[in-house]
Amino acid sequence: MQDNYINFERPETLYSGERVMERNGKIQDLTPSLLFKRKNPQHIQIETTTRCNLKCTMCPRQTYDYARLKFDDMTLKDFEHILKKLPKDLGTISFHGLGEPLLNKDIVDIIATANGGHFNTLLVTNGLLFEHSMITNIFQSPPGQIIISMDSPDKFRYEQIRKGANYNVLVNNIKELINEKAKNAYPTHIAIQMVVSENNFSDVSNMIEFCRRHDIPSLNLVGIHSEIRSLWKKKYH
Repeated sequence: MQDNYINFERPETLYSGERVMERNGKIQDLTPSLLFKRKNPQHIQIETTTRCNLKCTMCPRQTYDYARLKFDDMTLKDFEHILKKLPKDLGTISFHGLGEPLLNKDIVDIIATANGGHFNTLLVTNGLLFEHSMITNIFQSPPGQIIISMDSPDKFRYEQIRKGANYNVLVNNIKELINEKAKNAYPTHIAIQMVVSENNFSDVSNMIEFCRRHDIPSLNLVGIHSEIRSLWKKKYH
């Protein structure tokens, strides 16, 4: 295993019930002074839809009162209005949240508009809607990074965690995405993101091999709780 293959450098995540930042494998408390230290943010997350095509076991959506949750999409016009108000020195706009971004019919135009503003763009998706036409359209104005959520290379465990997902569809979509990027030399960085828990910790090594086999350069591990971190250190240090 290459030490630089695993990426711990993620935005805020949940750790023992507190908001923290994982940076280079080290835990930092996100106190209010750290959260708002900068006058202008460098990274903004925009949720373009609250709709989703899955019911993942670890998703906060499962704890919400669905009768009170409004399912809606952001329009391109809405995004253009937001874009005008963003600071000029903003670094990255990431598109993700409680919903699946590819369900928004305007997502391709939204990403293209953000790219036109010279922002770095990042798309987080479960990858199941990456059929050929979507891949072709996304790469017309490619995001700087595409992160695909996949919590196990094992079909049974993946579909058990990501309820409603189809493992074979995802793997085929990943292959086509990688092939399209390589064929046209698109600059987009592609990564897999794995939410680690007691249920899939044993799959981490196999996930690394999955990424290598499919020419995926990065694997992001998120949601590593204290007991999982203990197992990680025991196994790899």
